[in-house]
Amino acid sequence: MKPHTVSAGTTVETRVLAGEAAEAAIQTEAIGAPAGDRGKSRYPIALLSLTAGAFAIGMTEFVIMGLLANVASDLQVSIPKAGQLITCYALGVAIGAPLLAILTYKLPQKLLLCLLMALFNIGNGAAALAPTYEILMGARLLPI
Repeated sequence: MKPHTVSAGTTVETRVLAGEAAEAAIQTEAIGAPAGDRGKSRYPIALLSLTAGAFAIGMTEFVIMGLLANVASDLQVSIPKAGQLITCYALGVAIGAPLLAILTYKLPQKLLLCLLMALFNIGNGAAALAPTYEILMGARLLPI
């Protein structure tokens, strides 16, 4: 084993392991990492969760574009007025995101993420069940 220093100043150990076919494999492990965590990464599930969340948030904003005529007909409003549902959501995100960042900076990130995703789900559920245009507009503002 040869300890050496990498560019970030982290000392690592490199071991060469002989394989069955006399091939060598190099395994690099960080010094001080718990033995059970070596070789395992929690990033893929976290990355997948964040990707799914970003996809859901994007769908919430844009899926209604293809449904404007149906939404307008069901709520007995004009198509331009139904289009205001998209504008209202976008303005809410543009104004609400910086305000949320300022107001919630002391909360732990995981707790904040869970609370905001719960609020997002409640808002989308209310929007799906909204019987009137006004309730739908309020529900679209809620998940900001």
